[in-house]
Amino acid sequence: MIEIKQLTKQFEDGTTALSEIDVDIQAGELTCIIGPSGCGKTTLLKHINRLISPTSGDIHIDGESIYDKDVVELRRSIGYVIQQIGLFPHMTIAENITVVPKLLGWSKEKRTHRVEEMLEMVKLEPEVFKDRYPLELSGGQQQRVGVARALVSNPNIILMDEPFSALDPISREQLQDHLKELHHRLKKTIVFVTHDMDEALKIADRVVILRSGEVEQIGTPEEVLRQPASDFIRSFLGEERITRFMRTSSQTIRNYEEWLISSYHGESVEMDDSTQIDELIPYFIEKNYQSVKVTQEGRVKGYLTKDRLLEALASERGDHS
Repeated sequence: MIEIKQLTKQFEDGTTALSEIDVDIQAGELTCIIGPSGCGKTTLLKHINRLISPTSGDIHIDGESIYDKDVVELRRSIGYVIQQIGLFPHMTIAENITVVPKLLGWSKEKRTHRVEEMLEMVKLEPEVFKDRYPLELSGGQQQRVGVARALVSNPNIILMDEPFSALDPISREQLQDHLKELHHRLKKTIVFVTHDMDEALKIADRVVILRSGEVEQIGTPEEVLRQPASDFIRSFLGEERITRFMRTSSQTIRNYEEWLISSYHGESVEMDDSTQIDELIPYFIEKNYQSVKVTQEGRVKGYLTKDRLLEALASERGDHS
């Protein structure tokens, strides 16, 4: 658990970047920090691994102040993924991934095995990619390596600073899906900075919305959409997004009957067609089901897959791209 207590940061020019921030991030939670440009998102993130020191306040990890820890050991115990990726161009992918394990004194055999394991985890074939150099990879592939490097020493906490913002929309969506899958499987505590509200609502267990260095609202995506805490939050979310959520949340699976398919061979969760869509979505997002077996009075009507539901929702808002 990460406890941020009354954290304040004032720079030498008098600018107050953060003002008395109080946030508790639960172990195993994926928390997105979001807000307008200059609101303090990255500044807050960098405090967690002591890249920036506060003017006042404290941060505890598992009950212990990070300022009582050796800073080098602290940073080695926290994974860090940034927008610029930060791969060393003169090192192979395998060498990039094992920078921290080398510092930790891992044997060559252990490092080699871990590289293969990590590349498979981020869906890059080890034999194809481990001996390549960063410039030989696409932006999306490089970012997958960045994620592998952050996870290689098995840290409990991963910090991610707008890691997908420079990618094309398709690569970005693929990596968002893969991050959700990895989080579901590994149960790491992830703090993810983004300026993209759709990204935050898609991947987060909870969102922390900042404004001018202060916390404006904290809640699950559903809580924030259902009950915006202020006019600023409502404006930042956008009326169209709120309206779409409220309309969708009041609908049932029966409203999407035309999107059902007749069969599905993977694992499905069974639901009556009267189930509301906002009850269904957590099964796709949090529990990682890919399909729902839709029934009516015990009779199977068909299957609604995650992809089909997303397609249906996209068609409703006129997104045919």
